[in-house]
Amino acid sequence: MKRGYGGVAIIWKKEINENIKELIDGGNRIQAIHIQQGDKPICLINVYMPSDSKNADIEYKDTLAQIDEMIEKYKDTHEIIVCGDMNGSLDRSSTPHDKILKTFCKEKCIGNTEKCPVKETFYHQNGMSKGQIDYFLFKSNSEIINKIRQIDVLDTDPENTSDHVPVILTLNSQLKKVREKATTIIAKPKWTDCDHQIYKEVINKDLPKLMQKSKGIIEQDIRNLEKLLHKAGEAAIPKYRRKIKIKSKGKAIWNEQIDKASKQSKNAFKVWRQHGAPQERSNELKIKMTAAKRILRKAQRQAYASQRESTAGKIMKASNSDTKLFYKLINMQRKTPLTNTKILKLNEKTAEDGPSIMNIWQEHFQQLATPTIEENFDTEKLELVEIQNNIIESIEREKGKLWILLRNLYKGMSIKVKWEGQCTEDVMVLQGIQQGAKLSTTLYKCYNNVILDSILKSGLGACIGDIQVPAPTCADDIAVLANSTADAQGILDIVQHHTSRDLVKINPTKSEAVLYNAKGSNISTLKFEDNDINITNETKHLGIKRNEQNRANISERIRTGRATIYSLLGAGLHVRRGFSPMVAYKLWRTYAVPRSIYGLEVMNLLAKEKDMLELAERKILRQIQGFQIIQQIWLSIPW
Repeated sequence: MKRGYGGVAIIWKKEINENIKELIDGGNRIQAIHIQQGDKPICLINVYMPSDSKNADIEYKDTLAQIDEMIEKYKDTHEIIVCGDMNGSLDRSSTPHDKILKTFCKEKCIGNTEKCPVKETFYHQNGMSKGQIDYFLFKSNSEIINKIRQIDVLDTDPENTSDHVPVILTLNSQLKKVREKATTIIAKPKWTDCDHQIYKEVINKDLPKLMQKSKGIIEQDIRNLEKLLHKAGEAAIPKYRRKIKIKSKGKAIWNEQIDKASKQSKNAFKVWRQHGAPQERSNELKIKMTAAKRILRKAQRQAYASQRESTAGKIMKASNSDTKLFYKLINMQRKTPLTNTKILKLNEKTAEDGPSIMNIWQEHFQQLATPTIEENFDTEKLELVEIQNNIIESIEREKGKLWILLRNLYKGMSIKVKWEGQCTEDVMVLQGIQQGAKLSTTLYKCYNNVILDSILKSGLGACIGDIQVPAPTCADDIAVLANSTADAQGILDIVQHHTSRDLVKINPTKSEAVLYNAKGSNISTLKFEDNDINITNETKHLGIKRNEQNRANISERIRTGRATIYSLLGAGLHVRRGFSPMVAYKLWRTYAVPRSIYGLEVMNLLAKEKDMLELAERKILRQIQGFQIIQQIWLSIPW
């Protein structure tokens, strides 16, 4: 494994080499391995978190961001165990690192277990401070927790020269060999070995019988002819359509040059075998076979290099709006297989097999596509709308075919749910505007603009000078701005009135309110449909978190930038997938920077906040250029 910073390492006995596989993710403070065991392998992440330094908090958060990316990458395929010197405690909140670590564990649903004793693992050399900062951390829903036999924190020992004491985790687990998954395929027939006389005889003998039995059904005739060809192949070709197992090595590249070189290599190998497979290096057949193999390998290397250059070229020309390339690069870096749930629950029903799961999906979407009448809906308005629609349709039908075309886009529409290669029966869509369709935005505005116009006419809400800005709106995301809770409640009542008239159901639990410069004694509750609106310290609108202080959360912005670049290039950035520093820098400027400074252009940043952004970017750029690795190697050279 690569050399870690400060001696961080994972060591195992050579007897279990076949159960262990090194993972290339992580920076110089992180080591990770794959342990093949049980039904689900373990991803063991060993980390040495930063401690005291000039920019300790920045480095600490950066290392957590790398762990975050690794958890995101392996959470669906592995049981995650994070261990090591965290340089932060989960049992206290006296240092900044303690608070950062607690927040991270809460967000990622990881933490210590009850089986771990609360006991000091670190004793400072000055004898004044101590604490528990070495942990084994698990996902809260991880099945590996049930396999824990015990976790021991050893006592101090005179022979232990470290200021940390060992922490030992014992698991009940059955190790398995790391095997690459084999795929069964049907081998291509060797037509060069075919006995053409036998092949023709079988076909000429059975073909007239097929023609006599034909009932004029083309599909059936094609299937019968296919069976006849396979029968002739089995009789005339040795080992016809035999099944073989191959180990998948990923998606291969194939082109004309590789195809030509492959055929030449196979022919050279065949001739070499036919002449007794001579092993002498001076043998002409041996030389030709070796040369043909080299030409094939060269063609393959050139193809992969061309692919990397093509990807790099696309990156250098990419813009921030090129989301297709963005997610393609993330999938290349993570390469996590697409997994579907095996258990699906809806209300009181539970499904565990394919047909039952498809039936529940069909029932769920049929319920969404069928109109329902809620208690707060205006039924008189519904009857009036239905009468108006019939009148409008009868008038517009006489004006041409455009109205008929528009009606047919939505009338009698149905959908199917696809699951693991199979589709459910038709689900009739009796309501909705079909998200993403040509007219969906126009039809949505017909509903939404009425609400916005009513809010403006009411005179409620905030103003900039004499310009009303009570409800800034982007697509279907509406933010209510008001100078008092009374105005805000009035706007909510207007929205509730229109939703009940238009038979629209809004979930009030998804709405939140943030009060600026509000005194606690004057705060009154906000309600929507008799439900209280949750009042919080901060909420997210259009991807930007708004808080009570109306200040930019720079730490959150930096974290977003880190998460973006690590999702593209891998945790630690040393796994660049063949990308040069220039290409990696282009990715940083194109995708990570816009996401990290999104929303800051309207904020009045303090000098301290600007310095935080600059320090974070400098650290990322040093990693991209490999400066940290170079410095580590330089310091390790003995003088």
